[in-house]
Amino acid sequence: MDNSFIIKLFLNGKDVTEQYSVINAKIYRACNKIDKATISISADIIDNSQFEIPDNKIFNPGTELKFQAGPTDKVSTLFEGCVTTHQLKINSEQQTLFVLECRGFAYPATFGRKNNVYENSKDDAVIKKILGQYGLSAKVDSTGIEIPQLVQYYCTDWDFVLTRAQNNGLVVITDGKQVKVCKPNVSASPVLTITYGDNLIAFDGSISASEQYTDTKACAWDVSRQQIIKATASKPSLNAQGDIAAKDLSGLANEVMLYQTNAPIGDASLHAWADAQALWSGLARFQGSITIYGNASIIPGCIIKLEGLSKHYSGNAFVQSVEHTLQGGEWKTQVYMGFSPVVITEEPDVVAPAASGFLPGIRGLQIGIVKKIGDNKDFENFILVDIPLLQCEKTEIWARPVSPYASNGVGMLFLPEVDDEVVLQFINEDPCHPVIIGSLYSRKRKTPVSLDPKNNLKTIVTKNQLKITLDDDKKIITIGTPGENTLILDDDKKQILLSDANKNKVCMDKNGIMVESGKDLIFKARGNVKTEGMGIESKSKQDTKINGLNIEVSAQMGVKVKGSATAEISASGQTVVKGGVVMIN
Repeated sequence: MDNSFIIKLFLNGKDVTEQYSVINAKIYRACNKIDKATISISADIIDNSQFEIPDNKIFNPGTELKFQAGPTDKVSTLFEGCVTTHQLKINSEQQTLFVLECRGFAYPATFGRKNNVYENSKDDAVIKKILGQYGLSAKVDSTGIEIPQLVQYYCTDWDFVLTRAQNNGLVVITDGKQVKVCKPNVSASPVLTITYGDNLIAFDGSISASEQYTDTKACAWDVSRQQIIKATASKPSLNAQGDIAAKDLSGLANEVMLYQTNAPIGDASLHAWADAQALWSGLARFQGSITIYGNASIIPGCIIKLEGLSKHYSGNAFVQSVEHTLQGGEWKTQVYMGFSPVVITEEPDVVAPAASGFLPGIRGLQIGIVKKIGDNKDFENFILVDIPLLQCEKTEIWARPVSPYASNGVGMLFLPEVDDEVVLQFINEDPCHPVIIGSLYSRKRKTPVSLDPKNNLKTIVTKNQLKITLDDDKKIITIGTPGENTLILDDDKKQILLSDANKNKVCMDKNGIMVESGKDLIFKARGNVKTEGMGIESKSKQDTKINGLNIEVSAQMGVKVKGSATAEISASGQTVVKGGVVMIN
């Protein structure tokens, strides 16, 4: 077999093969990875002092580089991207190498964590938009599901693209400035047949049942239905390799893989998620590497056919990654079959560190004890809390209390008392910025009323026994003070009752309104006082006096003034008695 080949090197589109001697090269391409190349060039030294090649600006980071290899009449591009790092190496024998570290054109998408919000968008459109910002041409399979609100939070654009692709069962494959985001084509025709005893150099493969399950299910919370919704993955289409089916491997543990989230992601997204995880699990049943002589036709995401490797391993293998090594006149290609079932977000550095790495973070909820309310000009509206778990010389820090309604000069203000046990959460998991999110009862700090399994009684009680009680069973609201001043709104008795400690009472019920005074009852008005009713009756156990500038009594029919013992009509001035007929005695 003729394994001879030539190498071609291009810098910024110019063929520089004749100008520089490539000593060795390693090219790595993989699904869901950005292409990587390491190319070592012989570096000439002039007069033991001038480094012609390292000093050439054409090798500076940012230079576009293309690397080709193959037979003289058919070279193929193995890598296309940019120089990201160069390194000068001089060994003890004064041999000099200039090493170029290169990455694919998608590499800038890994720079810096970003935030973004996409509204009413599909994942395929979002992926295209993000990759397009880096001058990449993306071909993305349709995802179909429109997401009302998709948030990218503090992660690189590349990692965000990978997570959205993975959740839709898509792989991301870069090739120069082209990016393909597609479902693994497991039924594609093999690009190459590799046969033991013919073109196979080495093989190291395994079949594993560790990621194989009888079913893959996913569940999420449904807000409108207020219940858990579930989805079962469809059986994925897998590459035809070996004689052990995925369902046979899953029989070892006979377990169902369950993915769950509290987020209300919806039925369609839930099914897509379950289907994707089942696919990655199925592709992971085979793992291994195949080494052959250099071949440029094998690329990530393609299918190769294995022959002569027993019934278990022969067949169509899915290619996850390819590594080309060219050194000493020899070119070998190492192919990695199968797929990693690891979720992208489980990879290092995808999710930002706690407290954004500003300092070691604090995770989860913490317990605190209130020590002081306010009283610090540097921490206005803060509460001093002790965190017992700190167990150091100073365990007290200032925390902000949460309120259900806090606005400028208005809101709802309920602060915990000194010595109360409170729950702390930390903004961005930063231990310097705690927030009090609530208080806790305990055996030592008892509830104001006993807990009732029916949970019909709600109450607010202050430390001085000011109370608001809501009885959901009888539909009664009671507002009271420790001095027995009370307002009761009672649907059970259909009445409103206002009473005080002086035995004064106002009762409104189906019979009307009753005002009862423990002593005097005084009505005062700056304007007029009018009394109107179907009938008006005034009764006094003692004298009744009516006093005014002028007093006028009129009736539509008759007026009767009667005294059981005496009756008197008198005036200091003129007294007039008139009538159609005036009868005296």
